[in-house]
This record gives sequence, C-alpha cells and structure tokens, in this order.
Amino acid sequence: CNFLKQNQENLEIYQEDTEIERKEMQLKQLLVTSESMFIGKTLSESKIRDEYHCMVVGLDTGKKNLTMISPTYRFEDGDIIWIVGEADALKRILNTYQ
Repeated sequence: CNFLKQNQENLEIYQEDTEIERKEMQLKQLLVTSESMFIGKTLSESKIRDEYHCMVVGLDTGKKNLTMISPTYRFEDGDIIWIVGEADALKRILNTYQ
C-alpha cells in the first residue's frame, strides 16, 4: 500500500512536469527609453518577475556584449533588456510598456 502511494505521488509529479514542458517560452528585447516605466528602477523595483511572470536574462547597455544584470543595477535610457517568458506574459508586458 505504501509502494502504491509513493508511485502515485511520482506519477503526479511526472504529470506536472509534462505540463510545464508544454508551455512555450520566448525571448524578447525591451528597449528602455526616458519615458519607460522601468527608468531608474532596479530589477526588483521593476516587478518584471512578480507582476508579469517574466525573467530578465540579460542586459545590453550598448557598451559591451550582453551581460547578466545585477539586482542593484538601475535601468538607464538606451538599455536593452532581454526577457524570457510565456507568450501571453510577454504580450502583456509589451502592451503595458508601449
């Protein structure tokens, strides 16, 4: 009985993992301008992860190659943020942003 219960739990975890794999993730660029809602904010202050369920995976400041973003970095005019998220979440952040 204990063996069956353990296998059922494993099956449930496997089914959840399968659902996660079906979600399509996309990578998009977001240009920070002087009128941007992110200007002068840090990554955590921007709430990109909490509000939009997206993750910033890189920052292009135009000075060097794409770099990882520090949590204390404040977004500046001209920054290009690289964001990963599900298609719907990315649409939402881009629509809100523009």
